[in-house]
Amino acid sequence: MSGDRAEGVSRLKEKLLELRWAYMAGMPRRLERLCALWTDYEATGGEAGLDEILRETHKIAGTATMYGLADLGSIAREIEDRLLDLQRDGAQVVPDELSAAMARFLNWRSED
Repeated sequence: MSGDRAEGVSRLKEKLLELRWAYMAGMPRRLERLCALWTDYEATGGEAGLDEILRETHKIAGTATMYGLADLGSIAREIEDRLLDLQRDGAQVVPDELSAAMARFLNWRSED
C-alpha cells in the first residue's frame, strides 16, 4: 500500500511541475500584453485600459504564488494595490512609484 501511495505522490508532484511550467511558459505572452496595455494607458489615460490592466494584474497576483512564483505574485499585488489607489483617487498622472513597480513587473524573469 505504501508503494502505491508513494507512486501517487510522485505522479501528483510531476503533474504539479507540468502545470507550473505551463504557467511560466505563458507568462511572457501575458507580460507582453500587459506592456502594450500599459504603454497605451500611459499615452491615453483611458479608464478602460486601466480596468484591463487591473484585471490582469489581479489574476496574476492570485495565481503566481500558487505556482511557486511568490516574487511575481508579490509584485503583481503591489501593482494591483497601486492601480486601485490610482483609480480611487482619480489621478490623471501616474505616480513614479507605480511606473517603477510596473517596470519591475513587466521585466520580471523567473530565477528557475
